[in-house]
Amino acid sequence: MVNGIDAGFKGVNAVEDALAERLLHSFREALKVIRKIPYPPARSQKFSELAAILAGAGQFDLALDVAQNIDIASWRSEALRAVAEEMVKAGQIEAALQVFEDALQFAHKVGNALDRDRVLRRIALGLLKACQFERSLQVAQQIESSNERTFALSDLAEKLAKLGQFELAVKAVESIKNNHWRSATLRNIVKVVAEIGDINCAVEIAERIENALDRLHALAAILAVKKTKQGGKQGK
Repeated sequence: MVNGIDAGFKGVNAVEDALAERLLHSFREALKVIRKIPYPPARSQKFSELAAILAGAGQFDLALDVAQNIDIASWRSEALRAVAEEMVKAGQIEAALQVFEDALQFAHKVGNALDRDRVLRRIALGLLKACQFERSLQVAQQIESSNERTFALSDLAEKLAKLGQFELAVKAVESIKNNHWRSATLRNIVKVVAEIGDINCAVEIAERIENALDRLHALAAILAVKKTKQGGKQGK
């Protein structure tokens, strides 16, 4: 099941560090326990968690060794995504992007549609952390379930707006087919954009809102933010 894992310890064994040695020992103990789990989904889940823990400790090669030996596609994809996110934190962006693509490859092999959609959603958000804004949106648009895709695109749009990616945020919203969610998401984005300080852009986005009540809320939020900022300047 997990083959050649000890080979991944070479870097750790070479480090004369008590903490690294403890990590190595604990890993081997955890590996023994997980290998004894008889139910494949539960075993795959634990291997996925193990890969994430190792990645969090900076042991990326070892984490990938564990991930590559997970049998169930959804948990393998989850493990790879978790490793990729930790690699991004460590500044290994190029390597992380390849791991994200590997995670995406296995996500598309997940048989259960709902599980597949949820895995895709997490990959999309992971890519956002790597500043892969366009790719993140592309992955979110691959989600099959209308509800899951709506939730993912709404969440993604708001996060893109907070990162200053206003055009892409609006593009994400335009992919939302549900009129209520589209208007509500635009309303939330308007407030974010206004708080960042781009009042003109916030107004332009507000004018795109189809629902009159949501549009009114958005414009009122812009006015409130503007007054707060003006009040702050006068108080200085």
